[in-house]
Amino acid sequence: MYLVDKLAAWAAGARSTRFADEVWHQARRAVIDWHAALYPGAVMPPATLVERARAEDLGHGEARLALGRQATLRAAAFINGAAAHAAEVDDIFRDGIYHPGAPTIAAAHALSFGAPQFLRSVVIGYEISTRIAAAMGRAHYRYWHNTGTIGCFGAAAAAAEALGLE
Repeated sequence: MYLVDKLAAWAAGARSTRFADEVWHQARRAVIDWHAALYPGAVMPPATLVERARAEDLGHGEARLALGRQATLRAAAFINGAAAHAAEVDDIFRDGIYHPGAPTIAAAHALSFGAPQFLRSVVIGYEISTRIAAAMGRAHYRYWHNTGTIGCFGAAAAAAEALGLE
């Protein structure tokens, strides 16, 4: 069994897990921190440049950008993720040289903000991606930006949980 299979099995099994109150507390703190990074980044490049590039996905859709504009799910996750990282004040997982909130919470937010599974999606995305980031660490960072390469796993895990996928 590959590592990704083990992580996926853990995530699917975590649906029936009752997490400790401290886990929920930290998830709420992460979401607050994400919003604090999101708003200043929403008016900065690269978020503004991505908005221009994805113009056909704006003004309609099921999700919202940081400043309230309607967007498709895909565009909201992408643009809000870029915005949350733009000002470089977002969270950091030092062991993995990785900013988990930008990609993970952006995906969860686009798909399930306000829904009961939103915080669980954040927890699952953080757990999966920070474990991968810890495994990849500094060696990976010598050649790649960990948030860009590892963040896709956090976003995918959060999205899978938000959608109730296996």
